[in-house]
Amino acid sequence: MILTSDASMKITNREVPAAGSAGGTESNRDAIFRTALRLFSGHGYENVSMRQIASAVGIKASSIYNHFSSKAELLDEVVRVFRAALAARAMNEGFDDVDAQLAGRGPRALLIEIMLAPLRLLDDPDLTDIVRVVTRGQYHHEGIRVFLLEEMFRKPQALLVRVLAALVTRGILADYPAPFLAAELQAVLTANFYQRSLEPDRREVDNAGTRLAMQKHVEFFWRAAAKSGDSHKPEEANENWKS
Repeated sequence: MILTSDASMKITNREVPAAGSAGGTESNRDAIFRTALRLFSGHGYENVSMRQIASAVGIKASSIYNHFSSKAELLDEVVRVFRAALAARAMNEGFDDVDAQLAGRGPRALLIEIMLAPLRLLDDPDLTDIVRVVTRGQYHHEGIRVFLLEEMFRKPQALLVRVLAALVTRGILADYPAPFLAAELQAVLTANFYQRSLEPDRREVDNAGTRLAMQKHVEFFWRAAAKSGDSHKPEEANENWKS
């Protein structure tokens, strides 16, 4: 994960359209993908037919099958685009030098940065739709469940375990197993993800509120897990790390 405070990264035109667009003109395949994404997001994958997608694009119902063989293939394309967006943002690449990251940012700031990184995906309207479709698509697509488990939970948790283990070793956090601490830290994000998967499709996402809740959770976690004397003195904890 390449950590950055820039929340303005927008999804590029090369990420959203499916392969096959040429020049500045949107191909039928791109139009089908974008339309399907909008309809899946607004009405639910299971409530949208290939005929409805074709009608919304303005092509014959039979023509859509020249580009996508089924709704399942369209859902595969949504996952491909989401995976490309994660790769473009280096979401789960981690970093080589945990000590350098901790010394540069400070322990609490780094934990907040890691926890907030997935939320930046929602700063772009196109990605908001993709995240909504993928989240709900897990109930219809085994590949999506595997993808979400790996990219949104296991990889971020592995990064947290590395950082938390270093903090425990340095005596900044209490001597709990790092996987346990990582699971505790991820609990709010997991609950938020599950809640969103159950909410109506058209409900607006409160990104600012989610960020604030995440920051407060990290502060609460720090006060609960930091060793006595460090929980209310972040600057002291930073100096302890650098020493």
